[in-house]
Amino acid sequence: MIRSKKRNHDAQDVLATPDGRTPSASVRFRLIFGAIFLLCLALGFNALLTINKLESLYVNAVVSKYAISAKDLQRKLEKSLRFGKSIQKFVGMDEVLAETHANLNREVFHNADGSIEAKKNSSLSGGGHTSVSVSDPDGHILYSTDSFFVGTVLPEHAMARIEPEKGRISQGIASAYTQVGSDYLILAPVFQQNEKWVATIVVKFSRAQIRDLMHDLMETDALVIGAILGIGVLLLILLLNPYTKNVSDARGFPRKKISWIMFSVILFAQIVFSGINLYLFKNYYLKINSEKAAVMATILKEDVEFLLGKGLRLDKLFRMDVMLGEILTAAPELDRIAIYDKYPANAPLYIAEKENGGNRTSVNAEKTVESGFKLRMRIDGETGGGDVEGAVIAELSRKTLFNRLREIALDSLTVLVISILFFVEIQILIFQFLGRHGVFRKDRHELSYQVVRPAAFLFLFGVDLSISFLPLYTETLYEPLWGMDVDVAIGLPISAEFLMVGISILLAGIWIDKRGWREPLLMGIVLALAGTIHSWLSSDMLSFIVSRGIVGLGYGCVIMAAQGFTIAKTDDRRKAQGLSQLWAGVYAGSICGAAAGAMLAERIGFNPVFIAGAGFLLLAFCYTLVFMTSAEDGAAASVPVQPAAVRVVGRDIFRYVTNRNVVALLLFASLPSSLAFVGFLYYFSPVYLNRIGASQSNIGRVYMIYGICLIYIAPYISRFVDASENKKGFIFLSGFLGGVGFLTFYFFGGVAATAITVLMLGLSGSFDASRAFALKFKVTRELGEGKAMAIFNSGGRIGQVLAPLAFGWLIAGWGVNRGVVWFGVAYLVSALLFFMLTQNDRKIATHRSM
Repeated sequence: MIRSKKRNHDAQDVLATPDGRTPSASVRFRLIFGAIFLLCLALGFNALLTINKLESLYVNAVVSKYAISAKDLQRKLEKSLRFGKSIQKFVGMDEVLAETHANLNREVFHNADGSIEAKKNSSLSGGGHTSVSVSDPDGHILYSTDSFFVGTVLPEHAMARIEPEKGRISQGIASAYTQVGSDYLILAPVFQQNEKWVATIVVKFSRAQIRDLMHDLMETDALVIGAILGIGVLLLILLLNPYTKNVSDARGFPRKKISWIMFSVILFAQIVFSGINLYLFKNYYLKINSEKAAVMATILKEDVEFLLGKGLRLDKLFRMDVMLGEILTAAPELDRIAIYDKYPANAPLYIAEKENGGNRTSVNAEKTVESGFKLRMRIDGETGGGDVEGAVIAELSRKTLFNRLREIALDSLTVLVISILFFVEIQILIFQFLGRHGVFRKDRHELSYQVVRPAAFLFLFGVDLSISFLPLYTETLYEPLWGMDVDVAIGLPISAEFLMVGISILLAGIWIDKRGWREPLLMGIVLALAGTIHSWLSSDMLSFIVSRGIVGLGYGCVIMAAQGFTIAKTDDRRKAQGLSQLWAGVYAGSICGAAAGAMLAERIGFNPVFIAGAGFLLLAFCYTLVFMTSAEDGAAASVPVQPAAVRVVGRDIFRYVTNRNVVALLLFASLPSSLAFVGFLYYFSPVYLNRIGASQSNIGRVYMIYGICLIYIAPYISRFVDASENKKGFIFLSGFLGGVGFLTFYFFGGVAATAITVLMLGLSGSFDASRAFALKFKVTRELGEGKAMAIFNSGGRIGQVLAPLAFGWLIAGWGVNRGVVWFGVAYLVSALLFFMLTQNDRKIATHRSM
């Protein structure tokens, strides 16, 4: 009996032409070509995100290297100012800047005796892309190695990187860089002895220099991609061939087996590509930090040799241990730096080394260090000519390297997850294309409700590209508004968006009941597209709030239309499964959009991400026009969700909103869930993580946790939800898990607590059966499913509107940890009240109100 069912299932899940014949050679070619196209698309998407991330790392590495020379120049200028020189009339400034410029372009040589040298070489390619300048505190360039810049003024946003009231840049020179056009500027403030800010050092390098540095990496990646692509294509052909060569086989092409073959090959290709890039980064990291350490050691060596030339002895240098400690503090890539006497070094004279996260100075025996992590540089004596007095030895930190590799591995894993999710959705889209051309024969119910998933994916990808930085971007536009504190005001665009989502859901429900899903879906995409473009163009806070409201109008229409479509195409037994498939597409788009948007924002800034989102919304519109027509399967263009013949009057709505079960479900399940979801994920997480120093990429990864739960856990749980008659119990479990997640902040905070809370919210959302529970109410059927679900969803949206304000109030009144913990306690109490006040599932289907 089981085997018979299996054969019947396979007979349905096959490739076939419209008249039921087995596939032709052209169909098989189209299938294999589609698989190869998916492989190319996945590798290209992975390469794009990886190269963008590596370019950002290259920029940071170059900044870190050049910051050493900027710090040395800062020290020299401040020393000269202490001896009475004026920055406005600094004799010899051109020579000092020329020396610093030469330091930027030192070339590292390895000598036969194992020592290294970092020689000045202005002929290096970087020389034409770099300059060193000095400006006054207002940004007017006073001196420069490039005469073109003398007399020009630095942009205001560049000068804003300096915080003079703190006496220094809060996170070091390497953090105070900014991009101006195609150039990067590194800023180092210069202070007089009384801590008065009198000048700014400006080191400029161009993006062209970064492209030159990445040229070898790009060539290597091209070769790697070509090799992986060739092997992948060969594997696809070999593995798919057994299912394509025998066209007389009545079973045809099993779709699930084809999907798994494609998935396995493309996953393997992605993992190999990411692993090779990780290996290449390790080699590059060692190279760039060896060069940085060599430059630092060279500057130190030249200073020591200058003192030896004045007749001082190497073992009698004043405060040299303090100088080594300062160098170590400025270079997190170093574990140890020391000066030894009589090369080859035997006796340590001065040592600074890290210990338990800090640094200390000591005199210890030389440690055994792995090759490649130690740099050795000779200190020549007073007369030169090979007279060696000692050596400078620097040791690179393996711990820092492994931390960097871990960050890159996380980024690679993020890219891998994004590209896999992207692949799954594009695979569905390609199967829709093949189905449109009569290739797939599937059960009509499954085809109908699955066809909306790619549209939902593309739409959410475009909308949620900006989700990880909305409050942060709002903060850049902040201006005093209605007497609100900045922490409350930056939540207004989110509140405006969800307010309009709630309104549009209510209107869209009525619209769908009367005219079907198609018109609201198309109109919603157009509104979201217009709002996203408006967000891109907004230059003030009020305009940005309006733009997000327009996006909310479109979002509500699309979500309701997609749900209406799914409900119309499924029966009671498959509603939860159909909605889970829809929300899988929604959250796949949200995951990819949030993570990709965070990585793009790190690379190109916040504002351009909006226009990228508009591009994906345009793709969603085109997909709907091309593919959703066939999904109607010959039916009328508008499919009403609830073709009710009964006229709905005000008392029907009143009966619905006063129903005991509806009220309990809204107030104690839907409302707290909405507050938790939007307040924590949209508002609290990006603001809190940004303020504790987390990277934008890490903020994007936190968002991914929630969506992954909804994609990979919710569909399996929905099967138990569908089969169970106790949906009330699942809703209580959902609230309990969400409340427990917030209690994490009672024990600890930071990224870990945020990630755990988001995970618990994801599990909570996976068990949420509130929509299926609401559809069982008799009052829901009497009012009409479209109107009832519109009212239900709008009630939940009230919580989403209030969420940013509620979390802002909690944080302001109770502090971060206590405020979040108290919210968790309230969430648990509300779940208990829901369980106590609602009727059991069997009663709600027959009782009108209680």
